[in-house]
Amino acid sequence: MQNKIYFMDLEEFDFDYDKENDSLFIFKPNVSSKSSIELGNFVYDYDGNGQIVGIEILSAKETISDTLNHDVSSKFLENIKDIKVSFKPVKNLMMIKIFISFNPKILKDEIISSVQVPNLRNQSPASC
Repeated sequence: MQNKIYFMDLEEFDFDYDKENDSLFIFKPNVSSKSSIELGNFVYDYDGNGQIVGIEILSAKETISDTLNHDVSSKFLENIKDIKVSFKPVKNLMMIKIFISFNPKILKDEIISSVQVPNLRNQSPASC
C-alpha cells in the first residue's frame, strides 16, 4: 500500500523577483516576519506562531533550474503570473509545494516544486 501525503488548500502569495540580485521572494501580504531560517539557497520567514509567511529563493535561476532539470532565465522569472503555496505538516517537518504560473506566452504549464523545512510548531523529540 502506498502512503499518500495530502496538502492543505493552496494559499495565494505575493511575489517579487529581484533581477539584479537574482532572488525570488514569495510572501504573505501584510504579515510580519518574526524569525528566519536559511537552508541552502532558501530563506524561510516565520511569524510569531511558527507559520511560514515568506520564502526567499537565492540564486533563483540556478536553484529553480536545478530543481526542474531545465534552464530558467531572468525573463522566465520576470513573467510570473501568480504563485500559490500549499503546506502539509509531517511530524517535525513542513512539506511545502510551490505552484508557479507564468504568462502564457512564456510557459503554458505551471511549475510545481516541493521542499521540506523544519516545522517550528512542533517540539523536537530530542528536547523532551
